[in-house]
Amino acid sequence: MTDITDLRLYIDEPTDVVYPDATLLARIETAASLYHLARDIWLEKAARYSRLVDMTEGTSSRKLSQLQQQSLAMANNYGGLAQDGTNPSSARRTRLRAIERP
Repeated sequence: MTDITDLRLYIDEPTDVVYPDATLLARIETAASLYHLARDIWLEKAARYSRLVDMTEGTSSRKLSQLQQQSLAMANNYGGLAQDGTNPSSARRTRLRAIERP
């Protein structure tokens, strides 16, 4: 996987509508790690969601404030991963190979 693909998984943005590849690539080049960048993007999302409020209309309700709360939780999660010094782009990945029998 590429760093952009990994980052898109971390920030739950599978398409380039909100964050174009060129924008993410530029930000990856200046970020301390993908986890730091994921934290920053989740904080941006939380800021965008901060103006949303819970609504009730008749028997239907929407708790839109949960979007901000969950975004902050994700930012906190990636912030913790960033602080432990792990850099996902340099982390060892599982390697598979065929079993050889004598």
